[in-house]
Amino acid sequence: MRLSKTDRPRVRLLDGLRGLSLVSMATWHTVFDLVYIFGISIPWFHQLPSLLWAQTTCWCFILIAGACLNYGQRTLQRGLMVFGCALMLTLVTYLFMPELLIRFGILHMMGCCMLLAALIRPLLKKIPWGIGFAVCALLFVFLYSMPKGAVGFLGFTFLSLPSELYSTSFLFPIGLPSPRFASGDYFPLIPWIFLFFTGYFGFRPLKKRKVFAATKPGKNPLEFMGRHSLIIYLLHQPVILGILLLLQYVELL
Repeated sequence: MRLSKTDRPRVRLLDGLRGLSLVSMATWHTVFDLVYIFGISIPWFHQLPSLLWAQTTCWCFILIAGACLNYGQRTLQRGLMVFGCALMLTLVTYLFMPELLIRFGILHMMGCCMLLAALIRPLLKKIPWGIGFAVCALLFVFLYSMPKGAVGFLGFTFLSLPSELYSTSFLFPIGLPSPRFASGDYFPLIPWIFLFFTGYFGFRPLKKRKVFAATKPGKNPLEFMGRHSLIIYLLHQPVILGILLLLQYVELL
C-alpha cells in the first residue's frame, strides 16, 4: 500500500524550522502592509532591525530549501511546481497589485534552483561537501551586491561592475537589472543560487545524524506549516490583507 502524503516520513526538525520561518515572514509582511498599504507610521521598520529581520527569514527559507535536496527524489517536479506558482504570483500581482508587481521573487529563484539541481544532480554528488560549501558560501558573500552594480564584502566594494552589464531589460533574472527595473520581491539567481547550494552542501554531512532522520510526521503546528509551506506562502498575503481590511472597516485600525 502506498503511503498517503500525511504518512510519508518527514524530517521533523526541518519542517519545524521552515514553519518558524513562515511565522516570521507572515509577521514581517503584516508590518509591511501596515506601513506601505495602510499608511501607519512605524519608524523602526525603515531601519537596520527590519532589514536584518527580513534577511534572516529569507536566508532560512533558502538554506532549508537547499538542505532538502539531500532528501527529495522528485526535484524536477517540485521545481516545475514552484516555478509555476511563481508565474501565477506574477500574474496575480500584475492584475491586482501592479504597483507591487513581482517579476522575479523568491519563488522564481527557488524554482529555477531546483530545476538546475535536478539537471546537475550527478555532478553535485561528486563534489566534496566541504569544498562545495566553502565555494558557494564565498561566492554568495562576494557577489551579494552584484545586482546593485558591485562586487564586495560586508559593505566594502572591491570592484564596480561596468554599467553596460545593466543596460538591458531582460537580464534581471541572473542579477543584472536595468536602472528602470522594479519588482515587489526580487531574488535574482546571483547571488541567491549560491546560498541555496550552500544549504545543500552544508547539510549533507548532517543528514546522517539521528535528529535529521526522516520519521513519521508530528502534530506540532510549526511542523504542519512547514509541510504545507508553499500553499501557506501563496495564501498568507491575501489572508493578512483581508484581516487588516476587516480591522480597518470596524475602525480598530
